Amino acid sequence: MTAASEHLAREQQLLDEYAAGDHPRKRLVWESERALVVSQLDAHLPRFMDAMRASAAEGWPVTLRKTGGSAVAIGPGVVNFSVVDSWRGTQPTLAYGFDLVCTPVIRALAHLGVTGTTGAAPGAFCDGKYNVLVDGRKIAGTAQRCTRRGPGGALLAQAMLIVDADPAELTSAVARFYERAGSDRTFDARAVTSLARCLAGQVTGSLRETFVNALTSEDSVWEALSGA
Repeated sequence: MTAASEHLAREQQLLDEYAAGDHPRKRLVWESERALVVSQLDAHLPRFMDAMRASAAEGWPVTLRKTGGSAVAIGPGVVNFSVVDSWRGTQPTLAYGFDLVCTPVIRALAHLGVTGTTGAAPGAFCDGKYNVLVDGRKIAGTAQRCTRRGPGGALLAQAMLIVDADPAELTSAVARFYERAGSDRTFDARAVTSLARCLAGQVTGSLRETFVNALTSEDSVWEALSGA
């Protein structure tokens, strides 16, 4: 399985290419080895280097991302979904960027009989008003970055959805990182859920493949979101 840093580097490469000219919208779906993905702000915490070394020793290597938000834990059982899009003229709004990932995720969940909404989940790691929630618990987190180059630019929107990874384990990895880094952030694993918990054994076979197939099956989703 590929390291998260390689996937993030690929997304950044695409963002740079799309900022330089018009390209058809591209979507990426990937899964990686275990990692803590942190923002540039996290790197300024007083004991960041100590936390990074301790996390890596526990099997959670730390990698930086250039999108916003705070630390997230990913790995097997977490599906990552991103969209890269060129734009010209008026810069897209934050709501537009988050809709690029939230709407397909919510529609994919609906295919599986799970009702998703967007909103905050107090206590969840990397909480924000553009989480995807099921019954008030965070099942997917989102982040984005918009760049300008000349008359236009490019947008990268990201989502990570917990398929069958353990929400408590993910939350604990993030909490330990922040404690070691000198942050006073606190988290509650009960604010986070997974697709496996929502479906409670209703799907046979690979739950990851089932979700990814649902996520990528409707090309009409991309047509509906084509306008900025």
